[in-house]
Amino acid sequence: MFIGFLVIGAMFATAAAAGTLISGGSLLMALWSYAVGGVYGTLLAMAVFLVFMLMRRMNILSAPRSAEMATE
Repeated sequence: MFIGFLVIGAMFATAAAAGTLISGGSLLMALWSYAVGGVYGTLLAMAVFLVFMLMRRMNILSAPRSAEMATE
């Protein structure tokens, strides 16, 4: 599961570095944005996963199957 977070972080990092280079930034700026983008991307993926798990635990994502079940 942690590998998935790292993969998503790597995608964010690659997008950040590519955006820096396309906009005319230096290679050092691209490396810095790659590192920062990777950290933020990984943290964002973890936060989304934790919110999803919390919503699942609180039964926000699962609605009652029918109106009869909701009244019982």
